[in-house]
Amino acid sequence: SEATTPTLSDTFINELLEDEDSDVTAEDLEKYGEYEFRDTNSEYYNAFKDQKQSLVYKYLCYVEDTLWDYYEEARDSMIEDAMWTVFLNSAKVTRYPESKVDEIYEQYVEDLRANYNANKDELDDYGELLYEDIDDYAKSYPSLSDKEKWEDVLYEMSENLVKERLILYYVMKAEGLTPTEEQFAAELAEIKQEYIDEYVRQYIEAQLESDEDYDDHLTDYDAFLEARKEELFDFYDEDYFKETTYYEHVLPTLLSYATVSDLNTRRAYPQTK
Repeated sequence: SEATTPTLSDTFINELLEDEDSDVTAEDLEKYGEYEFRDTNSEYYNAFKDQKQSLVYKYLCYVEDTLWDYYEEARDSMIEDAMWTVFLNSAKVTRYPESKVDEIYEQYVEDLRANYNANKDELDDYGELLYEDIDDYAKSYPSLSDKEKWEDVLYEMSENLVKERLILYYVMKAEGLTPTEEQFAAELAEIKQEYIDEYVRQYIEAQLESDEDYDDHLTDYDAFLEARKEELFDFYDEDYFKETTYYEHVLPTLLSYATVSDLNTRRAYPQTK
């Protein structure tokens, strides 16, 4: 059958932009006037490639760019997961620092108990308690659902986390990737600021769901910001931010060592350096 031109028009895009539930605005589309389309074999591209100043073309560019960002994020995450699988399977730890493993394990257990206590009175459709005890509640976690003893699983998770950190520090030292004090301080501050910005964004977004005028009530933003920082830093300790900073510092180099054999199968096979 004969191919048909996609039924898109500037009128349609304008209606989309005017929709209050739309995720895209006219301002979003403006930056795509000089955008170079990646998939030049696309029927949409070929239908509108001579109308680069039209809203339709800019919208198509916006869609492609957004999808490409999703693809690259998923691709990087897939490679990162595969890389750590290789590291964890090939590295051998002769002796774990027991105090560190125990510290992480106790935190896992504390988090599980806190979640159980917050949900232990929840009822099912028949008015019966949904969870008999913490052992029953633990089964609601996908990673614990088919395990006899959730404590053993959490301890193994704690060991794996410590193993990841040991690998990270070993690679960082062996490859000469340890940041200078100045670098580390700057990167640590940047990581903390990113967490603060994201937490504040999520907090305000949640408040606006119940109070659409919440923004107008923030008469003392500095006090509000300090309160959110205190909450955030009570939840994440300094060691967490330091380890995250080291990880983010080293990760780009580690990923550059990975050789992706075949993305068509949606699998990545990183090889050691």
